[in-house]
Amino acid sequence: MKSSPAQLQQRGYIPNDYHNSYQQLNQNEILDLLQSDIAVNRTLAARLLKYSPPSKVKVEVIIKALTTEKKLYSKIEICETLTIYDAFALPYLLPYLGKIGKNQHNEVPEKDFGKKNYPLPRDIVARIISKMKPSVLPVLFDFIQTAEPCALSEAIDAIGFISFYNRPSDGFEVLEMVFHKHINNSLLRWKIYRACSAFEQSVAFLQKYQGIEQSHRLLKEVQRSLMLAQSKAIVVSPDAASGGS
Repeated sequence: MKSSPAQLQQRGYIPNDYHNSYQQLNQNEILDLLQSDIAVNRTLAARLLKYSPPSKVKVEVIIKALTTEKKLYSKIEICETLTIYDAFALPYLLPYLGKIGKNQHNEVPEKDFGKKNYPLPRDIVARIISKMKPSVLPVLFDFIQTAEPCALSEAIDAIGFISFYNRPSDGFEVLEMVFHKHINNSLLRWKIYRACSAFEQSVAFLQKYQGIEQSHRLLKEVQRSLMLAQSKAIVVSPDAASGGS
């Protein structure tokens, strides 16, 4: 059943051009709106903040709003604003990985992910980060070397997603190092096996663990990632690309 305008408003929905009538608001007024009891006001504030340069104050207030936001369209707008702030927002988001909501994986799921793409992270902060530019990857690789398992698990999802669609030339070595550091944590092994699908450099690693991984469920992930990593490693020769002589 289609939602009524009143129901959409209760969820924080505003039309695409709604913010045009509020361009005169200053930063303090916008940040006050972000803390309003009315959902459409919070959506409006998050949208207006997209069109001004990021600052420490803005990012901290937006993240605080994200931790409490319950309405669908307000939450979507907040997430989009943080994504647009990109690398500037990243250091402020990292401490919240795995701490907002309860949708994260806490154990390896029984059901395989049978598709050939890369799943969006379930953690809301990891999902925001996963939509940032690949230039944030070095910060993420530094972060996972010392992160606690809860945050590490979600950061790996973000790394895997960004890398899968942008094919970075390096970074796999860090994932491999983190793998050995947490080798007794089955959830982290599973997450890293999945992230390996983004790196053609992971083929030898995956082939090794295809032979020694004892968990049937994790072995399925190794095999899936190996197939995808091998497809990335295929180099088409000049003769093949031109159709041969």
